[in-house]
Amino acid sequence: MTVPELDPDILIARFRRKGGDSELTRLVENLRSDDRELLFSEAALDSGERPLLAYMGGSEDWLLVTSRMIRHAGADGRRSMRIVDLASVRHELKREGSRHGADKNQWRELTIEARDGGCIVASVEPGAPFFTLWNTLRWAERWGALQRDKFAGDGLSGRARRPTPRRGASPRITRLIANPEH
Repeated sequence: MTVPELDPDILIARFRRKGGDSELTRLVENLRSDDRELLFSEAALDSGERPLLAYMGGSEDWLLVTSRMIRHAGADGRRSMRIVDLASVRHELKREGSRHGADKNQWRELTIEARDGGCIVASVEPGAPFFTLWNTLRWAERWGALQRDKFAGDGLSGRARRPTPRRGASPRITRLIANPEH
């Protein structure tokens, strides 16, 4: 079974649309050459894996998103997960709120969870770059769920999610979604 690979152009367009490059969070092609060399030597990319965007906080503090994987080095060591296995990308509102109060521009901690329970807690660049990365990874999370549904017979899919009615849907639509047999 081959692991689905997301379309790099779509992820890059999403990244640019949500805010694009900043001081430490950039498209890999826009990293300084020494940062790019360090990242490639540390990340141990698989053959054919295309590096797309990265947060570079230092030699032991980075996050790399490729066409197949999310790779991270931080205080908890090194971790990686397949994008198709993303279960959620979120921030810990209570923890960030207790550290920084109501100032969203100080948030910097992303929690990236895999379906198997694996977790990456990445401290990234605060402010607009945090939200750019968060929104870009949320798109990748939804892409992974669609791929699992698409390849359900290939062992990628978890439980299929039942569709939920949108807010303000009529009671009849809500009943049909909740009980599709009727």
